[in-house]
Parts: sequence; structure tokens; C-alpha cells
Amino acid sequence: MQPAARVWVSGPRKCSCLTQETRRGAKLLGIAFRPAYVLANCVSNAVNALATRHLAAFHHPIEALPNPPYIYSTCVAREMGAYYDQALRQGSWRTGKTLVKQRQVEESIAMDFPNYSRVKAHIKTEVVLTWPKKARLIQAFVRLRDNYEFADQYRAFTAALVEWTHIPRVYFGTKVDLRSACGLNHEAIAKQVSAWLEEYPQAARTIFVDDLTNMDGSVQNAHLQPHYELYSALDPLLAMHSRASHLFKGTITAQESTVFYKGEATVQSGAQDTSSGQTCRRIDTFVRCLYGTGVTHIIGFAFGDDLWVIMGGVVPPLEQMAQLQAKCGWKAKGMYVGRPEQSDFLGCTFVPDEAGGYAMLPMIGRLLTKLFWTWRVVPPRRQASYIRQVAEGFYPRFQSLRFMASYLQHHMAVPEDKPFFWARPPAQDVHPVKLCWPEFFHNRYCLGMPPESLIQLIQALPKASSALVSDPWAESVIEYDLADPAERQNI
Repeated sequence: MQPAARVWVSGPRKCSCLTQETRRGAKLLGIAFRPAYVLANCVSNAVNALATRHLAAFHHPIEALPNPPYIYSTCVAREMGAYYDQALRQGSWRTGKTLVKQRQVEESIAMDFPNYSRVKAHIKTEVVLTWPKKARLIQAFVRLRDNYEFADQYRAFTAALVEWTHIPRVYFGTKVDLRSACGLNHEAIAKQVSAWLEEYPQAARTIFVDDLTNMDGSVQNAHLQPHYELYSALDPLLAMHSRASHLFKGTITAQESTVFYKGEATVQSGAQDTSSGQTCRRIDTFVRCLYGTGVTHIIGFAFGDDLWVIMGGVVPPLEQMAQLQAKCGWKAKGMYVGRPEQSDFLGCTFVPDEAGGYAMLPMIGRLLTKLFWTWRVVPPRRQASYIRQVAEGFYPRFQSLRFMASYLQHHMAVPEDKPFFWARPPAQDVHPVKLCWPEFFHNRYCLGMPPESLIQLIQALPKASSALVSDPWAESVIEYDLADPAERQNI
């Protein structure tokens, strides 16, 4: 089954290919180890995004999901309903919103006529490190009412999914403890991963890391219908709102012209359950696809298309694993790894500590390439403040690694002038136990510690300067971290 899709463009098309608007336009405000490009909003990128990602033909069309459901069943809906009702009584979409924003939403809910099947979209403006093949759309509802009218219900579903998945269960003889990571911070994930790794020693576990190719554009009727039924059992309002966007029309306004399109199924980034809905589908289908394979336990986390799992028993070969997931409509690119340090989850990896546990930290190779690139307009007077704020957000996590501490301290040398509300990452606590960095670099990259010459090079650069630095050790780290897990066996 293919998505019902149609794209048409009004007005002239000044650019004829993706690469004309994929330009070397990112501004480097600090030190990096690789040049970058800006993927910008234009009509060609809009058509590219629709044709190659959001309305592309399904890699593996399916009519129905195979094997018995793990989540999408009547009994699960009853169990999840208690968590849903409890979460619905707590909190509100108003949390974290300014009074002005709250008033705008209230006025839209009161005055606007709902139109849940219409979306307005734009190219996600982003800094990329290699010449991109695909553009990505941000698709949002046309009116605030369409997005916020049932926001509390979607928030309650997200909380209910977390609570339900955090209880281990048995699925046809297989122990399943595959949890939603929605709303969890790095510290909470690392603490649970450390506990699992202690419970399942090296001889009794196989670590599988996986993400999917274009999961948003691969969601089909076979995925959505059981999800609608789960919503119906929890709250008819959820089902009504979600079903109303099943057939949709969208508009992308670019400088040269306007792109109109329509489609069926898939997932739009502006939906309230973009993360929780994809996580729910990911958990359910992954457990389904291992039905009858001989896997004895499935332990781990899922968030959207990202998956980090410990498995035991008869573990399918990678080729079979891809075939099993294809039966659920997904194109997978997973990899088995021997150690936690070699695994990824949500752009992070795991660093061992002296107590036998692990800390969850951003991948160093990605920080070295992308941390100080930006497409935002930062006035010259404010650039030093911007750089400092970005570096301060990561420093607590890496202060025990001399190279990264020097790298970040270099960018914190200039006093802050005026804060930027969007510049500083969320504050992170220092890991309570000393981290084993030599073991980490050996197990993940087959490298020694960062060379002293690289540290001296960073320290010798002028403060608050912009520079591209080339170094063999750093390039090895970057090459590993930027590659998909399945590609690393050739590095």
C-alpha cells in the first residue's frame, strides 16, 4: 500500500535541485574539526523533502501487523487507562508557557474553527556536517486550537505509556522490560542501564542498537488503526483528534513559490504525540517481530525510532533481524555491539565509572564537529556570550576529561555580556563516581587518551576565536561517532 500523495507547486521555481539551497552558510563561532552546511527553506528542498522523506513510497508496505500485539490489545488499554486518568488530573499544557502564549491559545480555542487535517510546513533549518541527500519538514497545525485543544490528553497518554512500560512483563515466554524513555533525563537512563548491565553479565547479554530509516514517513494504516483503537479505549477525544489528521493537506511557503501537497497516514512533526506515538509503535512492533525467535528477554529503552536493547537466548542474525522488522513495515539499520561503550542512544553513549556503573554523555565526535556552528544571527557584540553559554552547559559533564575540559574552558574565557534564552543547554549534574576515560576510549574507538599535543593546540589558540582544527586522533573519533552503528564495522 502506498500513501495517497500529491504535490503541486504554484509560481516559478528558481532553483532546480536540493543542492542549490544547501549552502555553506553555517557560521562558526568557536573551534570545530569539520566544516558545516546550512539546509535552508526553498521550494526545491520542499519538494525534495516530500518526495524522499515525508511522502516517499513505503520501503516495506504492509496490510497488517504480524504476530500477537504487545501493547495494542484490550487488556493493555484497561491497564493503561488507570495511569491515563491519573495523569490527566495532573499538570496542564500551560506549564512553562508565558501568559501571552496562554492567552493566544485560549483565544484560538474560543474563536477558531477546528481544522485538524490542515498543516503548514517549512524546511527544518539545520546545520549538517556532510552534504545532505534529504531535506526534512517541520509540519505543524494551521491554528493553535488544533494543536492545544487536546494537549492535556496527549500529555496524559505520554505519561501513561511511561508508567505502563516501566513494569516488566512476559510475552509468550519472553521477559519484556522495554521502556519508553519519553521525559527521562540522561541520569535516569544511565542509572537504569547500569542496573540492567549488572543484572545481565557479559555472557548472558547481547546489546542491540537500532534506529529506522525514515520512520515518520513509514507509518502506514496498519500502524495507525490499532493506535486509534488504543486511543478510543483511553479517551474518545484522543481518537477523534488523531483520526481527523489521517488524511491531510499541507502548504509550504518558500521565497520563490508555494508548495501544496496532500497525503495519507505517516506522522507529522507538529502532532502532540510525535514522540510518544512513535515510541509506542516502536515498542509494540519490536516485541512482535521477535515472537517465536527464541529470544528469552528484551530489556531496554525506546524513544521514537531509537532503540537500545539487551537481548538473550537465541538472538537472530542481523540480516534476519532486518527481515523481521520489515514485516512490521520498517527499514532497520541496527547493529549488535559487544560493550555498552560501543552503543548509542539519543545521540549519547555510555562511559564506565569506577563503581561498575555508567554515565550517559553526548558523543564527543559530534560535539567536536557541531557544537559551535549556528545558523542563527548572533550580533558580533553577543558572540562571546553565546559561545560561553553553550560551553558552560556541557562543561560539568566533561570536566573530568582534560581534553574536553580544555576545549570547553577555551570557549568560556570571555565574560558573558547578555544571556541568550536559547543558547544554554539544560544544566547537568556531575556524575557522582569517577569516570574511566582510558577504558572508554579503548573500548569505543580503539584509541588511547587524547594526545597532549592536541590539548596544547587548543590552549594556544586565541581566546574567543573561530577556527577549524585538523587532528588525526580527533578525526578518528569523529568518523566513528558520525557513522550509523551498522557502518562502524568497516571503520
